[in-house]
Amino acid sequence: MENNLFKANGVNCYFNDETLIIKISNSFDSPERLILPENIYDNAKNINVICEEGSKSKLLLQNYNEQANFIINIKKNAELVLNFLSIKEVAKGNYHLVLEENAQSIVAMADLAKGKIDLNILFDLLGDSASAEWHLASLGANKDCKIFNINFNHIGKNTRGIMSNYGVVEDKSFMHFKGDSHIKNGSVGSQTHQSAKIMVFDEKCHAKANPILKIDENDIEASHAAVVGKVNEEHMYYLCSRGISELDAKQLITCGYLKPIVSYFSDKNDADSILNGIEKRL
Repeated sequence: MENNLFKANGVNCYFNDETLIIKISNSFDSPERLILPENIYDNAKNINVICEEGSKSKLLLQNYNEQANFIINIKKNAELVLNFLSIKEVAKGNYHLVLEENAQSIVAMADLAKGKIDLNILFDLLGDSASAEWHLASLGANKDCKIFNINFNHIGKNTRGIMSNYGVVEDKSFMHFKGDSHIKNGSVGSQTHQSAKIMVFDEKCHAKANPILKIDENDIEASHAAVVGKVNEEHMYYLCSRGISELDAKQLITCGYLKPIVSYFSDKNDADSILNGIEKRL
């Protein structure tokens, strides 16, 4: 498997039956990141990524398998930036992130692929002061059907969970943001915040946003917000009145709505792919 993931110092990869174990012990600073290779699923249905104590790493996923199960263990004081790039291939699989004491993770997905997505991601904030963020930008067009089920379990004390989902739908596409943020009994001092916004362009497309908070503790902070609505007609009118075509106006508004996800991708090629992907799908 020719890839920087398997060549990098401080990365140990080996198989245990059908599970690929990836242990990361070094710190990989910007702009370097580790990339999972295309043929990683040939021999592995299960992938266990272990970010060792104190490590700092970046991991890029851009190839997917519906049967794949990921378990990502982020040990004490470790930091992981995890990027999902879904441009040509729709994201698939199940992902479970477990964060120990003072572990941190920022996960961002740019989804511009055609087709059907039913993605499940679970964050277990197991250790005290564990922190996780999830950021999504998704575009649905034609007859795309995209469902994102993102869940946070706050178990340790003083944990922090941030979720932001932004979507655009047009034509006859469907998009659904759902998931729970559960602050469990004993997770005192924790905070969880959700936001979900979907912009609708056409009458025949559909969108849902269902953020859910489950609170079993008193000394916490929690909030959620959900907005599903049509594109602002005044914005469209203003742009078209300046000689911009309706198609170009739609492209400008969509790009402005989804473009902030680029800030979570440190590699310029990834950022360019996202921007080009938005333009090509409209």
